[in-house]
Amino acid sequence: RKKLMVYSLILSSILTVFSALAPNFIILVLLCFLKGAVLSGVSAVALAYLSEELSAAILGVAISIYLSGNTFGGMFGRVTSGLLEGWLGWRLATLAIGLFSLVLAFIFMKYLPKSAYFIPKTVSMRQKLTLMVNFLKQPVLLAMFAIAALSMGTFVSVYNYLDFRLAAPPFSLPHYVIALIFMMYLAGIAGSLVTGKWSDQKNPAWVLKVLLLIFLAGLAVLFSQQLWLLILGLGVLTFGFFGAHTMASRLVSEHAPQGKSSAVSLYWLFYYIGSSVLGSLTGILISRYSWTVFVLVLMGLITFAFCCAILATLKKEI
Repeated sequence: RKKLMVYSLILSSILTVFSALAPNFIILVLLCFLKGAVLSGVSAVALAYLSEELSAAILGVAISIYLSGNTFGGMFGRVTSGLLEGWLGWRLATLAIGLFSLVLAFIFMKYLPKSAYFIPKTVSMRQKLTLMVNFLKQPVLLAMFAIAALSMGTFVSVYNYLDFRLAAPPFSLPHYVIALIFMMYLAGIAGSLVTGKWSDQKNPAWVLKVLLLIFLAGLAVLFSQQLWLLILGLGVLTFGFFGAHTMASRLVSEHAPQGKSSAVSLYWLFYYIGSSVLGSLTGILISRYSWTVFVLVLMGLITFAFCCAILATLKKEI
């Protein structure tokens, strides 16, 4: 598992460097597509690696630290690229991020322990597909997949289109200030860390439901015309999203005794489907209707995610 993650990180960093040299938009999109495919090597096995190598007593905290690292990386990349792009242009900003990521990849390679408890198995593509179909028939896993798509789609939608809300009256904020809203990812780091510790002490299903309600409460505050309330709501929903994501990904790993990497891969598939599909389609609500309609629809999506969490636990508490 370590070898796959190392190759994925190094190749994705190199592709990022190449992106800075892309001669046209089509090549740039192609490189981004390849980078996304390569990075799946990390997301598909990282949680499985942690589940196999660590005891259940510290698994929740370990997963929360891992996802907090993802959150910090997302925040650092967005804020840094936003500022560097304004000063140096997007090519140099992309080049800097690619080179920095390459350095981190080699540090990862040096210090991550090799898998001690992973037992390689020869599995045919047919067996793997059958396993994935079986995962889709399990209520708990299916609910977690739905929650991944709905919550990620909602979260990405907010951060995609809040820029336009803040740039327009009555806020009229400059671009370099708007770029700093991604500092709210710090609330996501807190959400992941708190959830990791919380989930080792409380019922996982209950924790997940509470976090989805926090997410919903944060969305409700986005109706405000006051900037400080808008930022507060953004922080609350970011905390709720990353906490729910931490909890849902842990539950997927725990409820797949066999084929953990396949189950986690499905989780990430739904996660990014939500990001790409909902993150794009919700823009129509902004352009054709209003911010109010946009927020109402997002609240409906998270309400549905909350219902999925309830339905998954009707027969058996997870």
